[in-house]
Amino acid sequence: MSLYAEMLAAGLVVGNHSSDLYTLDTPKAWEIFEKYKDSMSRPQRFVSNTGEGRCLDFAFCYTPFWDEINNKVLKIQQARGLAITPPL
Repeated sequence: MSLYAEMLAAGLVVGNHSSDLYTLDTPKAWEIFEKYKDSMSRPQRFVSNTGEGRCLDFAFCYTPFWDEINNKVLKIQQARGLAITPPL
């Protein structure tokens, strides 16, 4: 499970800007981060300018962004006959 998936499952408010994951700065967010802290940098704190209050910015952790990139690359590779189909 990814940091993003765990935050969604925990019911935390999440948003994003490109590949960065945003969530409210709560004890639950930090608890989930603790599981991943050895594989990522510490999130940056900021105050939302849209009224949500104190938030955390997890750089490069918005999974849907990377899923979309991977799908685009796969389509390009398939169009060029370069895609490797993983075994079932």
